Amino acid sequence: MAGGSCVRDRTPVAALARSKHTIERLLLAKSSIDKSRESSVWVRADASFIYVNDAACEAFGYTHDEFSEMHVWDLDANVTEVDFRRIRELVERRGHIILRTQVRLRDGGAIPAEVGISHVNIRNEGFQCAVIHDLSELRETEKRLQDCEERERRTLDLGSGERRYPFIAAVVRDRRSRA
Repeated sequence: MAGGSCVRDRTPVAALARSKHTIERLLLAKSSIDKSRESSVWVRADASFIYVNDAACEAFGYTHDEFSEMHVWDLDANVTEVDFRRIRELVERRGHIILRTQVRLRDGGAIPAEVGISHVNIRNEGFQCAVIHDLSELRETEKRLQDCEERERRTLDLGSGERRYPFIAAVVRDRRSRA
């Protein structure tokens, strides 16, 4: 009866069931992106935004309507129109890249960001899908760590540091000799 199942699969009811299943999967995927805490954008070949999730609007301060009037170079402080074409070609060749850049905020500020960009073809039209991760907290943590290390180095480099903290000075000397 294998042949009979093939005939049933071609019926309008079966096609409708497949379409319904496809639509449900697409809605699930879209809902996941909409509700994600990471900023996600979809970009056309002309660098205009075709889709922006709520997290991107919230993080960068623009409305969905404002994004619809913008181009990538309006958001990315390090990208010009020429740069966009080069990046797009690179993403098309590789399929995916990760960049570090500065994202312009609506209030005039900027934040450091890591951007993962993927290329997707849909009905012979190429799109760039980008997930933008705010690196502000990471940069703050790195700065605090550098400040602590600098204070430690200055404390131990003082002439009296070795006399006041001989054990710590010995540990630091040992660490430096291994590096």
